[in-house]
Amino acid sequence: MNPGNVPQRLAADFEGHDCSDGSVGWVYRMADRYEHVGISSRTPNVFMTIVLDLHERRVHGHRLMNFNTLYGLQTPQAGE
Repeated sequence: MNPGNVPQRLAADFEGHDCSDGSVGWVYRMADRYEHVGISSRTPNVFMTIVLDLHERRVHGHRLMNFNTLYGLQTPQAGE
């Protein structure tokens, strides 16, 4: 599955989760240098986190944050 218009080389990073709605679930600023933006997926507790370098004005990186897996939670189905 290729969520939205994500380049094919990045599609695997979503691990099958759909973040195509583009809904921001949370934002965290770290030391006025980096901003972490959590884009909600359709699966509860799963976010694609984009790390922005505020000084360089560029995307520093990204990572799928699956809190269901990280904290041993039962993964709810989308819409639950």
